[in-house]
Amino acid sequence: MINSNSRHSFLGTFCGIVALSAALLACQKEDIDELIILEEGAHETIVVVPSYDCELLQLNVGDSCLQELAGVLATGFVSQDCECVVNQPCGMSVGINSSPDDGTGSGMLESTVTGGTEPYSYAWYRSGDLVGSNPALSSLDFGIYQLIVNDSEGCSTSAMANVDLNLTGWDCPELMGDVGDACLLNDSIEGLVTTNCECVTTADCAISVTFVSSEADDGSGSGSASIYIDGGQGPYAWTLLSPEWTALENGILSESTGFIEINGLNSGFFGIECTDSLGCLAQILINVP
Repeated sequence: MINSNSRHSFLGTFCGIVALSAALLACQKEDIDELIILEEGAHETIVVVPSYDCELLQLNVGDSCLQELAGVLATGFVSQDCECVVNQPCGMSVGINSSPDDGTGSGMLESTVTGGTEPYSYAWYRSGDLVGSNPALSSLDFGIYQLIVNDSEGCSTSAMANVDLNLTGWDCPELMGDVGDACLLNDSIEGLVTTNCECVTTADCAISVTFVSSEADDGSGSGSASIYIDGGQGPYAWTLLSPEWTALENGILSESTGFIEINGLNSGFFGIECTDSLGCLAQILINVP
């Protein structure tokens, strides 16, 4: 078996046997298992022994490796058993579809294998650790993943996939939350995400919305609803929302407290969101007969 790990080959340039100099700073701590200092006359020589998952192969799990098969060098990957698993595609190919992570470990990977002989076995790796043995993975953190697929005849193929980090789906990407979501001010205090994308304590958000009354729709969109806003700090911005939670109407209440009358409503359920000047949010669901 031939070592083909380029990362450790690079380190070997600086970290094999080097003089005591600034070049030693290029050695990464996690790659150093032992330092041996040899005194030779007026000079000191340092022998750096790198640490590997598989010492015999001098490689880590998931690294590429080369194995000679029938006089031909074949490329493979180091398994958790510290074996060089050689790719013998035998007409197999694998494709991977990736869905991004929104910062909460929501990424997904799904593989499709063609060729070879079923059934297939799957081994997913991340940073050398086995993380799955099914065709698809879910609840993934963003990062790079490797898949090795074997068929029933001993043929194998592999592929790499990246789970991207995409925070654009949040109202407040920096907090990884939407307005009104819970957030943590520290390890023990829970707060609320405001419309200003700040995490404030619920004690700072005293705004409340109360349903008062409604008038039925006669079939012509003549329904109405009355709500009362209190607490927090005015002025207030309010939004009327459809059952699908899309904005239908917006308004401003300039007083510190007061009533809001919404007219021209069809029969059905609606949501109302109210935000005070501090960005604190209150929501309510109403029904127009």
